[in-house]
Amino acid sequence: MGRLAVWLGIANGLQLLLGFALYAVLGRWLGVAMLGKIGFAMAVVSIADMAAQGGLSNIITREASARPRCDGPLLGTALGIKSAFAVLAGGVVAALAGPWAAFLLAGTVGQAGICILRAKLLKVPLAVSNLMPNGLAMLVIAPLALLVPPSVTLALAAFGLARAVAAGGQILVARAYLLRPLSFALVRGRELLRESWPLWISEMLIVVFARADVIMMRWLLPGGDADRAIGWYQAARTLAEGGNFVLGALVTVSFPMMSALRGKPPARMQAVLARAMRFGWLAGGAGLLATLLLGYPAIRILFGEAFIPSVRALLIMSPCFPLAVVNGILSTLLIAAGRQKAFLLAACTLVAVNIAGNYWVIPAWSFNGAAAMTTAMQVIGMVQLLWLTRDLRAPAGSRRGRGDAV
Repeated sequence: MGRLAVWLGIANGLQLLLGFALYAVLGRWLGVAMLGKIGFAMAVVSIADMAAQGGLSNIITREASARPRCDGPLLGTALGIKSAFAVLAGGVVAALAGPWAAFLLAGTVGQAGICILRAKLLKVPLAVSNLMPNGLAMLVIAPLALLVPPSVTLALAAFGLARAVAAGGQILVARAYLLRPLSFALVRGRELLRESWPLWISEMLIVVFARADVIMMRWLLPGGDADRAIGWYQAARTLAEGGNFVLGALVTVSFPMMSALRGKPPARMQAVLARAMRFGWLAGGAGLLATLLLGYPAIRILFGEAFIPSVRALLIMSPCFPLAVVNGILSTLLIAAGRQKAFLLAACTLVAVNIAGNYWVIPAWSFNGAAAMTTAMQVIGMVQLLWLTRDLRAPAGSRRGRGDAV
């Protein structure tokens, strides 16, 4: 697992650098307030995208890992379901963030291909597929930033076009590695949705938890102040989430491994978990240290002097590096063990506490309050997940069967 995680970490690092460059170009082209408008649109798209995912992504990866010869019907059925949901969610996004933002939901469909590649642990195809959206977006946005005046509409149009083309490429790459032909099965679709609904709700809650701060800044702060606050927060969040994205290679590797061990002797699952947790703490600690040392120059070089207020928010969120990775591994353990309802319980608690906390801290401390709440929620999430996975992590002799009904 270590070598594969390192490989995916390097691949994700390339994607991270591309994402940093993309948002740096956006920030310097659009300025703080317009980047805030983009940040709000992306928050709306993220919530709609998770709604359109139908909770299927981890289920597809888990099933394709456990039953590799069912990959074609799984992918075909997932494409049909996700496409229908994306069209419905697109109408809501168009109303809230503009018609071009709705095209970003093409990425929902492309994620079905990514799920198959994750299950097969195909290093190069997975890396190439993950690079497609930001790579294509950079090819379109960089010339715009040099040639035309700042425009939120043009930026969203470029993102939407890139996501649509990338989604097609991701599906084609996954199709090339299928063991069975692509097909759609209505009965199989019903089975997937019946199993995925707890994950669907919990993942929706998690993305609301992750994006509620941006949406609440728009609601709780005056118009111009809200756009600037979101712009500064977006710069800090880009760096914080980017680092977690690289560390998330551990989660990408551990999930199919844990899924394939479902029903096997507990000691094997615990061995995978122990290695993942060890790598997670070490890599997360390195990310925390790097942020503390390099946060200021990174913001200044990438985004410019106008974004210096973002530095404090980035430093406040720096503990999220190790916490988010370990939480991702523990969440993966729950889902791989078939405990979607336990994951749903944790998500409900996080969303309720996060919304209540942001309602208090955002009017008082603006985007720095939102950053503090983000870190606090990672701590609360870890406490929950450690409790919910306590029997899965315990030695075999001391385990208490809790079953899938948890």
